[in-house]
Amino acid sequence: MKLRLESFGELRLIDLAGQPVAFPEKGLLTICYLLDRYLQERAGSEYPRSALARFLWDSHDNPDIMANLRKSISRIQARQTELGTELLVFTATGVRIKPDAFVCDLSELANADSEGALEKLRRLVGVLRQDFLAVLADQSVGGRL
Repeated sequence: MKLRLESFGELRLIDLAGQPVAFPEKGLLTICYLLDRYLQERAGSEYPRSALARFLWDSHDNPDIMANLRKSISRIQARQTELGTELLVFTATGVRIKPDAFVCDLSELANADSEGALEKLRRLVGVLRQDFLAVLADQSVGGRL
């Protein structure tokens, strides 16, 4: 199942029919973060679990964040199994995205396809009508995800 990740405005997955698909929020945040790294580096390198836990829970000294991460990974993997798709690949030490498993509005900003300038502008305006992760930014501690 090919899904679309919307990260401008409300962070959510959309199916081919345009309907929202339930997915753990921490999983969606992980996809956004790793996709940004992927677009910058042009490589699907693995990201360490410990660094991901610190990113998701904004903590360097909380011993519970690794337990939180394991629980989140379990929920994400269960949901991916239900959906019959793998957006995130977890290993014993890290995580990476499968960028070919979904499309994302963030990717549209990085793509410089052979389309005409006017069409590209229309597409970018459509993406930028909402702030990136706007709903989550309001919920974050100190304005930081």
